[in-house]
Amino acid sequence: MYKGERFNIGTHLLGFCVAIAGVVWLGLRLGHTPASAGDVAGYVMYAIGLLMVYFTSTLFHGSRGRGKAFWATADHCAIYMLIAGTYTGMALQCLHGGLLYALLTGVWLLAAYGVSTEMRAPRSSKPSLRRYLLVGWMVVGALIPVMDSMNALSLAALLAGAAIYSAGTFFYRNPRGWKHAHGIWHLFVLAGSACHYFAIMALLQVARAA
Repeated sequence: MYKGERFNIGTHLLGFCVAIAGVVWLGLRLGHTPASAGDVAGYVMYAIGLLMVYFTSTLFHGSRGRGKAFWATADHCAIYMLIAGTYTGMALQCLHGGLLYALLTGVWLLAAYGVSTEMRAPRSSKPSLRRYLLVGWMVVGALIPVMDSMNALSLAALLAGAAIYSAGTFFYRNPRGWKHAHGIWHLFVLAGSACHYFAIMALLQVARAA
């Protein structure tokens, strides 16, 4: 195992441990708000996606042999789960009616298609960054209502996280062949997911004050 792979394992193992603490804390905060069934469902889907993406990535980079191909597929699928789960966690707190259902239906249909595609893809194939970005930026289609329904802090954190993830894909693609580019991508994932975590926390803070 080369040193860069150890860094890949370490960064997302750290992310997994921090994510566990984060979702527990978020759950405790949710328990002190007038949470609806939708709020709880959004929290659960977000927590599952966040934990999955760090768990599968850590095992993918740490595994060898036949197991590595399995965890590679799981890692690629978990990204869709994180994107859709993050959308769900935020949308159920700040959107309502037809827009809420349209946005979540579109996100989950694309995520389900992405997961099914990854599960049928050849073992050596790489995931579609375009599809990840398409699902991730679907919020642009409802940006004005989202801006009207989110507080400034949560909106800034949402957009910052999306921008960080998007910028990080340069290192994931690694067109210049840099040796430790994938490890840098992991740092972008940590930063992007931290921004979206704080966006959800900010939404909960508003709900608690209401």
